[in-house]
Amino acid sequence: KRTAMRLPARFAALLLAASVPLMSHAAGEAGGKADAAEGMPWKASYTASLKDAESAKKPLLLDFYTGWCPHCTRMDKSTWKDAALIELATKNFVVAKINADVEKAPVSRYRLTGYPTVIVAEPGGDQVLRMEGYKDAAAITAALKAYLGSADQLATAFAALRVDKKDAGALM
Repeated sequence: KRTAMRLPARFAALLLAASVPLMSHAAGEAGGKADAAEGMPWKASYTASLKDAESAKKPLLLDFYTGWCPHCTRMDKSTWKDAALIELATKNFVVAKINADVEKAPVSRYRLTGYPTVIVAEPGGDQVLRMEGYKDAAAITAALKAYLGSADQLATAFAALRVDKKDAGALM
C-alpha cells in the first residue's frame, strides 16, 4: 500500500516552475509592459550581487546570458520589460544579469550548459530554482511567486519551531 509523501515547500516550488509554459503567446505578453526605456535594474557582477544578497538577507534572481544568444535578447526585449515582474523582482530579490562568457565561476558553480538560464538562489548563493530557455514574464512571475510563497511557509514553520521545538505540525 502506498502512502502519500509530503514534499518540502522549496521542492514544490521547483516542480511548479518546471510546469510553467516554455513559450509565451503574443496575446499574453501584451499586458503589464513597462515603458521600453525602462527595465530591470540589473547588477552586473555575480560576486557583488552575492555580497548584496547576504547583507540584505534577500534571495538572488540571476539571469545568465551570452552575447550570441537570440533567446537572451528576446527576453531582454520582452520578459525583463514587464512592469509587474520588475516590481516583484526588485522588491523581493537582488537582481543580477551575468554574462556567462565573462564570469566563469558562477557558470561552473551552477553547471550551466545553455542560455538563457534564470536561477533563484538563497542569499549565500545556493540554488533553489532553475529555469532554462526562453520564458515569458508570466512564467517567471508565477515561478517567483511560488518560490516566495514557499519561503513564507518555511518562515512560518521555523517560527513555530522556535516557540515549541516539539511542534511536529510545523514540519508538515
